Amino acid sequence: SFVFFMALSKYLFFNQIIEAMHAGGDRVKEEILTNGPTALSDIDTFESLYGAGNDSVFFGLNTLLRDYENRVDELCNNYPNGPYIPDYKKKDWFFAHLAGTTPNMGEDPLPPGFGDKMSLMAQKLLAGQKEHAERYRQTVASVLRKKSFDVNRARSRGLITNIIDLMDRLKERSVAIRDLKPDNMFIARRIDGADHILANPEKFKLGLIDLETSLCFKTGQKDDLPQPLLAGTPSYATPSHLFSNRILKRLYGDDLSRIFYMQDWYACVGMIFNIVTGRLLFAKTARLIPEIIRIKKASAKKKGRIADIYKNISWRFWDSAITEFRRKIKKYHEQFCAIEIDLPDHLIELLIEEAALEQQLIGESLNALLTSNRSLEKYRKQIMAAPHAAIVKNRKQWQEGRVHPELPSGTREIGRAHV
Repeated sequence: SFVFFMALSKYLFFNQIIEAMHAGGDRVKEEILTNGPTALSDIDTFESLYGAGNDSVFFGLNTLLRDYENRVDELCNNYPNGPYIPDYKKKDWFFAHLAGTTPNMGEDPLPPGFGDKMSLMAQKLLAGQKEHAERYRQTVASVLRKKSFDVNRARSRGLITNIIDLMDRLKERSVAIRDLKPDNMFIARRIDGADHILANPEKFKLGLIDLETSLCFKTGQKDDLPQPLLAGTPSYATPSHLFSNRILKRLYGDDLSRIFYMQDWYACVGMIFNIVTGRLLFAKTARLIPEIIRIKKASAKKKGRIADIYKNISWRFWDSAITEFRRKIKKYHEQFCAIEIDLPDHLIELLIEEAALEQQLIGESLNALLTSNRSLEKYRKQIMAAPHAAIVKNRKQWQEGRVHPELPSGTREIGRAHV
């Protein structure tokens, strides 16, 4: 045991870096307050700020502004000797309301209660015609996201490179962290506003904290690994985080080191997505983790069925994770294609080795499954040689009995869970 004291306040945590890269709300508010009044000067100015093809947003916002100005005038007329509000001030107030801030009423005296009545009027107006206001906010947010992405592209490359390098170093040291996430990582270098340092992966390293779930495994200990803490953060955890070594060995064999190592790769993929988009990759799938914990507790007395329960839970989890992964990668395809990373040779070798090993392990697992089932064994060579697309295409027909109807229904359930 040891205690290592660090002045962590000197460093930025990974989640702080990502939040700063993708901060949206404050920037949208600042953009609306700063450039909104100028943007409505004419259509050319508006499109120079927010891009061509937004004329309907411009005219809709102008309509909303004129309505706001008319209502401010009506409010002024309700007071004897009502105040005169110049057009430029009405416009400033209007964009303050759009930004969700309190308008600066200025130094000129206004009738008692005027500001409160005006704010209430603006709330009702924006609620009643929220389409124009919301389209403008969405336009501003979209433009700022693109600008932010262009600025942060080099930083993303540096951060992603060092995350993959971290995986390489963990593998070299036979360590699985098992709770990798941005909150538990920090930039091991003082930046002091020089964010450009993040673009160069050689200028900084990633530090780790909260290692209570981690595990160190050496070659000679693969069949007798200590039981790690059964825990994880839902957005970066898998079902294998929550079940004991005894259960995992029944399903995956004595060597669990690969399972623990792949837990960190799952988190790594999620963090890379988070860097590029500012969003969680497995947000929907993460909601299954509390349910898995509940099912596990409810099934604690059914010791003989716990392995079957894990299989069903795992299938649901990975089906959800794969679906969510494909959907979001498709949605953010453009952003990912815009980032080209020149990885150092040792990391390229790592990815090639990992892909080849996974392909080998999947092949061995499928071969063992087919060999162990008499009904499937005679089709083993045919299935093993078939491309993935062909298997997916014919799987539904196979499960429904339209292909090889002589196979028992239990075999078709195996196909649903494993193919």
